[in-house]
Amino acid sequence: MKVFLSENKVLKAIFILIGVFFFMLLLSQKAMAQVSIISRDGNNLDEGLSKEDLRFTSPEKIKVIPITRPDTVDESDRDWFRGLYYFYTARLGFPDIPFHFVVASNGDVYAGNKGGDEQVISVEGEDQGVILIGYLADKDETNFSLSSFKGLEAIILEIANRNSIKPEKVEVGATEIVVNLEDRSVKLRSKDLFGSWNAGISDVVSSIQDDYKPTQKTYAIELLEVTSPEGDFLPGESAIVGLRIRNTGKFSIYQGTDGEILALTKNENDSRFFVNGVWASPKQPIIMEEGSIIRPGQERDFKFKLNISLFFGEQTETFKLTNTDGRVFSDTEFVVKITVGGIEQKVVEILATETGYLNVRASASGGANVTSKVNPGQRYILLEDSETGWYKIDLGDGNSGWIARQYARIVN
Repeated sequence: MKVFLSENKVLKAIFILIGVFFFMLLLSQKAMAQVSIISRDGNNLDEGLSKEDLRFTSPEKIKVIPITRPDTVDESDRDWFRGLYYFYTARLGFPDIPFHFVVASNGDVYAGNKGGDEQVISVEGEDQGVILIGYLADKDETNFSLSSFKGLEAIILEIANRNSIKPEKVEVGATEIVVNLEDRSVKLRSKDLFGSWNAGISDVVSSIQDDYKPTQKTYAIELLEVTSPEGDFLPGESAIVGLRIRNTGKFSIYQGTDGEILALTKNENDSRFFVNGVWASPKQPIIMEEGSIIRPGQERDFKFKLNISLFFGEQTETFKLTNTDGRVFSDTEFVVKITVGGIEQKVVEILATETGYLNVRASASGGANVTSKVNPGQRYILLEDSETGWYKIDLGDGNSGWIARQYARIVN
């Protein structure tokens, strides 16, 4: 049986096939848009010119900086990149090239500074958490070349996903070199960039919007060593616990982020060693100092303070390590053991109440003003017994108050 198709149907079928072909081609190009970065070794950079810089921070923004080719430079982009590295390090004394990555006009991507995304590059007028991408622009360019778009999109998307930087945090700008003649120092200063560059970066951002899928960060650590306080202590004194921790994960752990490491009482009850105003809560000591970081593979020593309270004899408490978002790190339990000596003053312990707390009043009367509250299980030095059913207790920091004697017991 012969089947005859009209000319219109044949043309329609051809157009459909062509459309499918280009759609599949587009998908394949999208799938292949994995960024290929030319390493520092691949560019034969002289590592002897760079210096170690141990300043790191959590990236929060991406900024593309066009670098216009001078009239005197007619070499290839790769040679120009090498020249920039030499200029910034050997001539200006920078510790490294002041870009995390550099994109050539043909779309090639070069690895910039040695420290990676988290390395701080100092630019006056910019926050520390900015990732700088240099763009090698020809002298007459006022926008990103078509051939550079693939490289720009790929590297920006990769950086954004692995650092959870939203596409709207991608922008374009400029820098200028500032020389201080008095102290002969050299620095970079941020400045605005106008014109078609802003439209160009908007096109790049629009193209990666649907593919923005931030990497879920999971953290892993190993507790290497615990240094417990030694000797006997008296109530009111303080002690220090030391911890040595290794970051065994793939991500840096920053203080002040979801990954921040905290200690937590094993049973998640309030600790007898709680330090008011220093711990995160009565059951959570803070161990990472403000601004501290532990990078992948790095070992660091941390410490936290204990307040020696009015519990006498050998006091033992078990802690575990967790992070701010509540995830407990496996195999990180440790025991703190303190020997607390007795004191001459009488000590009272608050008993259970119907409300779960006990009012502290300004005087030995049920009608007196309530000045604060204390909780069952807490202990205080007894200052005075009214003999009319009230105890006066020392609340610390020069404060005192009265509690109903029926809800307290003397423990020594």
